[in-house]
Formats: sequence, structure tokens, C-alpha cells
Amino acid sequence: MPFESTRAKFNFTPGEIAKLETIAKSRTESMSSIERAKILLAYYHGATVSSVARTLKINRPKVERHISKALDLGVEAALEDLPRKGKPHV
Repeated sequence: MPFESTRAKFNFTPGEIAKLETIAKSRTESMSSIERAKILLAYYHGATVSSVARTLKINRPKVERHISKALDLGVEAALEDLPRKGKPHV
């Protein structure tokens, strides 16, 4: 019996899916945003965390972190870096 995930699934609107697909195919967005969009799209389409990590050649904790961030804060926040402490960027 294979392991069944207890993590919630995404409920994206068609507009959010279109935005993620646009970012994933973009050549002008930052690489981190493109990678995050690909992670979210793959998980939305039913891929497991392990298969997403394997496909994108990144580690599982990174995939889990981005999926959890999207579930907690939403798509917009998941595509951007969270603010860090320290001196503000000038």
C-alpha cells in the first residue's frame, strides 16, 4: 500500500493557473520565481513532492517549503521572498 499524502491540495483559480504558467515559461522573470511556479504547477497537477524534486533536480525540503508557503500565504506570497531582518535594501 503506497503512502498517501495528508497535505492539502491547491484550489487555484483559472487566473492563478494562467499566471503560474506564464511565469513558468517566462524568459525575463527571475530564476527563483520560475522554479517556484514550476513547483506549484507540478504539485497542482498531481505530482508528488518526490517526483517534483526529481524532475526539477532540487531537494525535497525545498519543494515542501514552497508548497507549504503557498498553502499558508497564497500564490502571490509563494512566488516572492519573505522579508528578512537586517538593514533595508537601498
